[in-house]
Order: sequence, then C-alpha cells, then structure tokens
Amino acid sequence: MTGQKIKIFLRPFLIGKRRAERLFPFNMKQFAFICLTWFMMSSASADTVFGICTYGKQTVSGIVCYGPAILKETAIIGPVKIVGPLTARNISANSMTVEGAVDMQDSNVNGAVIITGKFQAKKVRFQHNLNITSDNILLNKVNVNGDITINSATSKPVLRLECGSVVMGGVTFVGAPGIVQITDDSQ
Repeated sequence: MTGQKIKIFLRPFLIGKRRAERLFPFNMKQFAFICLTWFMMSSASADTVFGICTYGKQTVSGIVCYGPAILKETAIIGPVKIVGPLTARNISANSMTVEGAVDMQDSNVNGAVIITGKFQAKKVRFQHNLNITSDNILLNKVNVNGDITINSATSKPVLRLECGSVVMGGVTFVGAPGIVQITDDSQ
C-alpha cells in the first residue's frame, strides 16, 4: 500500500488532538498506572458465583458464593464468604464467613471464622477464634487455637466437644445462656 492509501484506510481510526484530550484526559504515566491497577485488582479478586459452587482439587484466590457450596481438596488463599450451606472436605482456608449450615471434615482454617447456622466439624484445625450464631454446634476431633463465641437470642445453645476436641481459649455465650457438653477425652 502506498502512503496515501494507508492514510485513507486509517482515517476512521484517527482522531484529532483535541478530541483525544477530551476522551483521554491523562498522560501516559497515569494511563499505565490505571491499567496496572485494573489488572492487579482483576487478578487478585475472589471468584464470585451465584448458584451452586463446586470446587475440586485446586487453589483459588478467594471464594464469594451465593448458594450451596461444595469444597473438596481445595486451597483458598484469600477470604471465603458463602451465603448458603457449606460442605467442605480436606480444605485449607484463611478467614471464613458462612451464612448457612456448615459441615466440615479433615480441614485447616488459618484465620477467623464467622458462622451463622448449624455447625459441625470433624478433624478440623482452627488457628483463630470462632464466632458462631447457632443453637447446635458439634466439634469432633477438632482443635481450636482461640476463643469460641456463641450467639443465640432465642433458645439455649449447645456446644458439644467430642473425641479429643481441644479449645485453647474460652467459650463465651452471648444472648441466651448455653450448655457445653464435653466427653472425657476432650478439653
């Protein structure tokens, strides 16, 4: 192509300097910073799913799920937020917030945990505090390296520690007074 033909071909794509300044009111450094920030934010965000959330043997940056969640052999680097029931098997997670029934087994949670709903855990290590709003909590072969706070305004909540479960901190009931049932091999 000759120079004149290229110019005619590119004319629809070319814009004048004034129009370009109105469309892009920032210099190249600002533009690069905006692009880099957008890229970092989009790559560091958690997966957000509406509906059934199923994760298998994989590592994810974080999870935001509005619906039932099933996690099997999943490593979660960032926070977990689930609105719906959670079934977790052999997971590793940081902080967790769940509004729904929780059934966890063979897992490790390194950050704070907030649960609203029925809660049962078997062979799970919690490295920080548990904050649970429920009437029925079952911990079987569970280690909690922090405090457990149980919220219940309507009825008498029950915390059951079974099969060598250990709570390193205290247990506090907020609202209605509760009952702690401990088997002989638990602390």
